[in-house]
Formats: sequence, C-alpha cells, structure tokens
Amino acid sequence: MMKKTLLASAVAATLATTGAQAANIIDQDGTKVDVYGRLQMELYNNGTVNQIQDNGSRIGFRASHKETENLTVFANLEFRFKPDEASGQNITPRNSFFGAQGDWGKFWVGNFDSIYFDYVSGRIELQQRDGVDYTSGSKNGRADSLAYEYKAGDLKFAVMAKHYVDVAAEEEAFNLQAAVSFNLGDLNLAVAFDQNSDEDAVGGTGNARIGVGATYKLDALTAHALAEMEDGETRFALGAKYNLGVSDVYAAFSVTSEDFEAEGKYTDLESAILVGATYKFSKPMFAYAEVAAGDKYEDSTFTVGARYSW
Repeated sequence: MMKKTLLASAVAATLATTGAQAANIIDQDGTKVDVYGRLQMELYNNGTVNQIQDNGSRIGFRASHKETENLTVFANLEFRFKPDEASGQNITPRNSFFGAQGDWGKFWVGNFDSIYFDYVSGRIELQQRDGVDYTSGSKNGRADSLAYEYKAGDLKFAVMAKHYVDVAAEEEAFNLQAAVSFNLGDLNLAVAFDQNSDEDAVGGTGNARIGVGATYKLDALTAHALAEMEDGETRFALGAKYNLGVSDVYAAFSVTSEDFEAEGKYTDLESAILVGATYKFSKPMFAYAEVAAGDKYEDSTFTVGARYSW
C-alpha cells in the first residue's frame, strides 16, 4: 500500500512540474517508469474559416525492467486528448504496446506506427499540421500488431504483421510488412514493403506497396527523398530542414501520378508543397508557422501554433 501511495504522489508531483524531457517517476530495482506528453494548440485557416484547435496533444508512460544483461522488458501507454474542448472529450489510446529486447533484437506487440512508416515514409513528415503526400503510420499500422527488429552495425531490418478480423463475417487475415535500412556515413537508405492486403483497412487497396527512402545529413542541413509505388500510382517527395540554432526552417514537395485507365499512361498528376518554420522559446516549448498548398488541398492552408513538451 505504501508503494502505491508513493507512486501516486510521484505522478501527481511530476504532472505539476514542467520540463523538456520525459520525467522519471520510478527508478528502483531495475525498473524505470517515465511520464511524457505534450500540449499543442494552433490557429488554422483553410481559406474559408479560422479555427483554434488541438494538434496531437497527449500524455504517456514508458516503463522498462532489466531482467538480465541480455533481456529487458518494456511497455508504453499513451493517450490523446483535446485540450481545446470543454466537453465531449474524446480520449483515445495511441502508441500502447509491450515487448522485450536484447542482443537478439526487439519484439513488441500492440498499437504503434507501421514499420513502413518508421523506415521510409515518415522521413517526409516534417510538418506540424498539413504536409505533402506520403503513406501515414496508421495505414496497416496501429492496433493488433506485432513486430520484430534487429540491428547489426549499420544494418537494421524489421518485419511486422497486423491482424484484421471481422467477427460478424467470421473472417480474419494478417497484413505483412518488411523493411531494411543501411547507413553509409551521413547517408541513410531504406526500402520497405507493405502487403496492403485488406481493402477494407485504413488506406488499404489490396495492392502491395513498395517504398524507397533516403536521408542525408550535412551539418545543420537534413535532406530527404522518397519514392512510393503502388498499382496504378507512383509518388515522389523531397524534403529538407535547416537548423538555425533556436529556429528550424523546412520545406517539402510531392507529386503523385495516378493511372486511372490502367494502360501504362499516367493520366493525372497531383502535387503538394509545404513551407514552415519553428522558433524555440525554451527547451520544452516552440512556436511554428506553416503554409501548405497544391492540388491536394482545395485552398491553401495557413497554420500558426505552439507546442509544449515534457
């Protein structure tokens, strides 16, 4: 009972303070528990209306326990909420999983972004709000998923399976993904495959998806390139971020070609562009401003906001 009381007091005390990094609330007998989170609010304009809104505010807990020198078990529990709403609060779980890791690799089960996103398409996610076209982490990711990852020097690879089930129809299936990345000095190259087998899933088409990504770091500049191919659709994207000390400036551009007639001729092109900048007030807090435009949007979007993380 005493330990539970101390834990509750520690959590309350931690939430009452501010900090830039996850705050440790337990570190005893090989067990560590950290609390982390962020509040993010913004003013958003889509060409017709202004709206003050939340953008991904969340709170979470990370836990780990070292069993042996070659075995550590871990867990993560995270929730999203909308601090801009006074009622009708919708609290949803996100990035909630547990697993084990050691020299043999890492295995985890639960709700998390797809490895396709982690290895390839996520590198183009430079924006705080509206960005360019890429495959998001929720497509064949999140919920009822399991993954394995192994690192050997500059080489890293992972496999993942997501379980889809329709209880009413008494049907079930697994969607499979695989990815590999390699570091060559300041250059990272990655290839990922998504079976994309369930047409009823989020982003599912029943056609396999292949992505290739590259990231190059040169002093304050980080540049990204992405190519994604799916039946009848090809997407290319470029992005870059430059650090100016207390500020970052970034931009991204994508073009998607789609073959509606399936005759080998691309009959439609859709482009999107993003330009943005951040300014860091302090270690835990920064403000940002962004403009997104292109065929992806009916009108250009403008966003200004701020984010506080701990």
